[in-house]
Amino acid sequence: MDAQSFIFGILSGLGFIVIVLITIGVLKIFKIAKRVLTLETRIAEDERVLTHDINMVEQTVLNQIRHTEESVERHIYDVENTVSHRIEELDRMAHSYVDTRIDKLEQKLKTPTKRTIMD
Repeated sequence: MDAQSFIFGILSGLGFIVIVLITIGVLKIFKIAKRVLTLETRIAEDERVLTHDINMVEQTVLNQIRHTEESVERHIYDVENTVSHRIEELDRMAHSYVDTRIDKLEQKLKTPTKRTIMD
């Protein structure tokens, strides 16, 4: 009976240790599962924030591109107007100069020269 009590004692101790280890394992599994859920929630939130930030950066870049494009278009328009006005001014100046030269030539042709009078 002593051997039997001894074996039951050892088996009870081993059973108790197995139950404690199983309990600790299950508690750790629940703790890890809870941590996984928390991490999944954080990942989803971080992904949402990151998507929002990417969209904001994209909007900012598109707005800057649009602003730069409008600025370049205004500058090209201004330069085009300036060049056009300058060409018109040069054209008027050239016509005026040619007109004065033609008028002088016509005047010279109308007035007799000294040579023709002496000849």
